[in-house]
Amino acid sequence: MAKKRVRRWPFVVAIGGAVLAVVYLLRTPILIGAARFLTVSDDLRPADAIYLLNGEIESRPAGAAELYHRGLAPVIVFAREEQTQSMEAGLMANLTDVTRALLRRFGVPDSAIVIVEPVRGVTSTLEEAEAFRAYAERSRPRTVIVVTNSMHTRRARWTLRRALDDLQVDVLAYPVPHRHFDETNWWRREAGQISYILEYIKFAHYWLRS
Repeated sequence: MAKKRVRRWPFVVAIGGAVLAVVYLLRTPILIGAARFLTVSDDLRPADAIYLLNGEIESRPAGAAELYHRGLAPVIVFAREEQTQSMEAGLMANLTDVTRALLRRFGVPDSAIVIVEPVRGVTSTLEEAEAFRAYAERSRPRTVIVVTNSMHTRRARWTLRRALDDLQVDVLAYPVPHRHFDETNWWRREAGQISYILEYIKFAHYWLRS
């Protein structure tokens, strides 16, 4: 039996090497496919609100402003980020205020900017979904367009739909590209690797706790 096992090892090693070679040769389409799984993009139609998720301010506010100027919704809504000690000390700005300033620069009037302000602020996509639910209970939107980066759209749309399910709000996803990487090159940058791997971990966490 021992001799038979020894004879099998070259075969096993050869098969393993062949598999690794195939994976290596196909690494680019595999990595692109893994990234594209996280991205969802819905056919847009006029909505009651654009919900801008906190995060990458170099692209998300511009994407929301673009939709507003296209006439797809009358207001841009976003939730106030949690106020940290550094922010209270004036050492750094709350991203909510930076976002509002950017929207103004992009030509969005104050009358079209709605900031939802939970007591403690928001720190996650789940809390942002809960914040929008509170807004939806008051304003009763029928359709909302959620704006976030491409890699975040699947989890964000899923989370918003679950939070708003009984209110019968239709949630549409609008992906905006990250400033420095996208689905075709994310693995070439450290920031892209961290972002996509972390997004898969977060997606699994949200799915498992549901």
